[in-house]
Amino acid sequence: MNSKTNMKKSGCIVAAAIAGVLTLGAYSVSANTYTWTNSLIGKWSQTANWDPAPIFDSQADVVFNMPFTNSNISYLGANLTVRSVTFGSPLASLDNNTFDVRNFQTAAATARTLTLSADSGNARITVEDNTSGLRQVRIGNNGGGNTILASSVDVYQHDADMPFLFAGVVTGAGAINKYGVGLVGLSKLNTFAGGINIYEGIIDLSSSVAAGGTGTLTIGGPGSSTNATLQFSSTLTYANNIVVSSGSGTRTISITASTLSGAMTLNKDVTFDATIGTGGDITVSGVISGNGGVVKTSDGTLVLSGNNNYTGNTTVNGGTLVLNYATLATGSTVTVTNDAVLQLNFAGGETNSVAAFVLNGISQPPGVYSSSNSSPYLAGAGSLLVVPTLNYTNLGGGNLELSWNGGGVLQVQTNTLSSGLGTNWMDYPGGGSSPVNVTMDPANGSVFFRVKQ
Repeated sequence: MNSKTNMKKSGCIVAAAIAGVLTLGAYSVSANTYTWTNSLIGKWSQTANWDPAPIFDSQADVVFNMPFTNSNISYLGANLTVRSVTFGSPLASLDNNTFDVRNFQTAAATARTLTLSADSGNARITVEDNTSGLRQVRIGNNGGGNTILASSVDVYQHDADMPFLFAGVVTGAGAINKYGVGLVGLSKLNTFAGGINIYEGIIDLSSSVAAGGTGTLTIGGPGSSTNATLQFSSTLTYANNIVVSSGSGTRTISITASTLSGAMTLNKDVTFDATIGTGGDITVSGVISGNGGVVKTSDGTLVLSGNNNYTGNTTVNGGTLVLNYATLATGSTVTVTNDAVLQLNFAGGETNSVAAFVLNGISQPPGVYSSSNSSPYLAGAGSLLVVPTLNYTNLGGGNLELSWNGGGVLQVQTNTLSSGLGTNWMDYPGGGSSPVNVTMDPANGSVFFRVKQ
């Protein structure tokens, strides 16, 4: 297959349903390209359907780029190996149709396997933009056959108006690397072990369990400027670990009524687009760590039930965000907008210290905030303590100006350097309001200041 990155746009889904396994492998410099020439239903194994007659192996690139006149279906007809598949334009003659590559033609037929494997590098599936009136493209939708990823496969899905679907079971050791703005869907109990990397566009998982295989799922590429979305279109339990990569593009998890139980690492902020579903709340029970933050949007309820330690900010722009542990970072900002709720279900009613609290666009002064004084924005038994920031200006001559936001009293303690902080805090003379000028005495030991609410 000729490698194409600029795809034609189509409102269709191309269905490749092949009885058996589809194995995607790496490219070889001596690969051969074979173009489908039959406008009717046909089998891949019949060489007359191709130009030139194909040799199906790890150097074979197959291309579909002509309109079908009826059902837009092709069958494997045998266990085959190719390196890549391109669904080009034009592809379908009838609007709102599906293009299928199927594993077998009838229920009584033997399910065939398509193995995509290459000599080196990654295999590839390409869906061009404007695939001529299709509503979807599918691989493996007739049941019984698998798509095997013998090596990792780069899926270039350039059509934003129609999905490409792995409609059968996906197995093998390889990974799925998602490129292009379009959607790629997986809907079966898949066992491929290489994981999923969403460099651009959308990966949709719609099986009740294990649609994403067994490996780690990464949202976005390191340093990537493109937007990447993990979408769950049905209620499911997803146990794979998730990594949110850095970069300037957005990182989104679109979800309803599901449970994410794997660990989640945030290298930048992740947006949970959590909507109300018939199956109840969305729960993230795995531990969330990293230097990124959490943004909650849409009208659903998102429950973070793990003992998390992420250090980024927490923002609730819609619906309800429930926290079961008082583990918000002390240096973070918590924001709750209009018509949103942050529910602090801290056992024992603990207080979580944070650097700032923004309520409906207004930054709040230092103090304790809870459902008793911040309803309906805050709910639950827990509370937030906004700790004032103590700043200093060197005035010269051993004099400092100490200032802080909000109320509170400046306190001081003097200890030996080896002792460090102790419990002997005292109110500093004149420290009832900001700012305060302080003269430093070199004869003293270590001097510590704080603002007490």
